Amino acid sequence: MLTKYVEYLYTIQKKIDGFFENQKPYIFCKEGCSACCKTGEYPFTQVEMQYLMLGFHQLPTETKLKVLAKINELKERYATANKEESFMHECPFLVDDKCSVYDFRGLICRTHGLAFYDANGKLRVPSCIHEGLNYSNVFDPEKNILCGDRWAATGIEQEPVSFNLSRKFLLNNEATKYLELDFGEEKAMIGWLVDI
Repeated sequence: MLTKYVEYLYTIQKKIDGFFENQKPYIFCKEGCSACCKTGEYPFTQVEMQYLMLGFHQLPTETKLKVLAKINELKERYATANKEESFMHECPFLVDDKCSVYDFRGLICRTHGLAFYDANGKLRVPSCIHEGLNYSNVFDPEKNILCGDRWAATGIEQEPVSFNLSRKFLLNNEATKYLELDFGEEKAMIGWLVDI
């Protein structure tokens, strides 16, 4: 299944890269900016997690040990956490404000930063918007829209748009059907990490 997933990533990553290029005037991601990795649940499917761990096993020993220490700390916190609530945490694969497994990151990581519509048609914006980053120059938080008036005020020619990048779409589309790609079970990252 990993071979099919890698083939899928080759296809979907080109589209995602194109979306980021299209929205370049509204994207303020840069190396060392890891706001998107500081707090989340990080939904991963079984195949995504297997691929991520493939990257983990290729890390230098020193980096692996740092990641394992973070995973063990998370597992301790999770053991006493209220299981009825979301377990928000920093991604343990974030080392020195960089993704240690960047080439093996999950779909949620690959698409984060873009505005998109979820499976229910609701606009979703990256969390860094509240830190004055992606789309903050055109987002109206009261109306939860990418605001035309704010866009006009920027003088930017390229219109801010949102894409169909919901998890539902990413895990079930023409490419996944063609490849007969079965992602397997999906759960928050901590759900996979407790078994490590």
